[in-house]
Amino acid sequence: MRGVRGRAMLKRCQLAVLACLLAAVACAHPATAQKRRPTPVTLESIVNGLREHMGSTRLLEIATERCIAFALDDSAARQIVAAGGSAELVQGLRRVCRVAPAQPARPVVDRDPITGEENLMFEPGAVAFLSAVLPGWGQVGMERDGTGALFMGGAAASIVAFFYKPSDAGVDGRDRHPYRTHGIVAYTALSVTSAIDGYIGARRRNARVEARRRARGTSLQLPTIVPAVGGTELQVVRLTF
Repeated sequence: MRGVRGRAMLKRCQLAVLACLLAAVACAHPATAQKRRPTPVTLESIVNGLREHMGSTRLLEIATERCIAFALDDSAARQIVAAGGSAELVQGLRRVCRVAPAQPARPVVDRDPITGEENLMFEPGAVAFLSAVLPGWGQVGMERDGTGALFMGGAAASIVAFFYKPSDAGVDGRDRHPYRTHGIVAYTALSVTSAIDGYIGARRRNARVEARRRARGTSLQLPTIVPAVGGTELQVVRLTF
């Protein structure tokens, strides 16, 4: 009888120890005992939502539910207003909860959502000039790294050919730099080809960026009050292309 009571008491002690361990783990990791919070809203998601013609009221509702993960300073407010956000949206975002420490928000890079290409236009003449000076320079500046690497590799090979000096150079009247002419011709051909490619590539990129801007539509905003440094200002007319 004593053995049965002893085993029962030992079992109760084991259960009590297990319960204490579970409680300690739950206290050490409160996230396991609480429901996971939704992902907070970033400045980039708000700007992209406005560009996709999502309403300011709906964006404010989402931000109220999820909180925001950026500091709504003057720079962030200007980006929101420039994307089409209303003054009510900006004022409402100032009142919602924030889960990130107050720090300046980074400017949002305007990129195409499908190709990832930055909506930045280039001067074709300047790109052609840079590509002529150093083949591939203009292509790399337009984020065409593969094409730029090919042109730069060819230019490096032509420079090596220009300065190449074989071991038996000068013997029996042999030319000290037998491939110098080849290097000059190759570099010149690469410069001309790279300049033409850079000029055409810049024009095509500008046409794509202009087409994406027109696809967003044209909107006219009525006079409204927008936040500004040191207070607010009245914005009379804003035409967005």
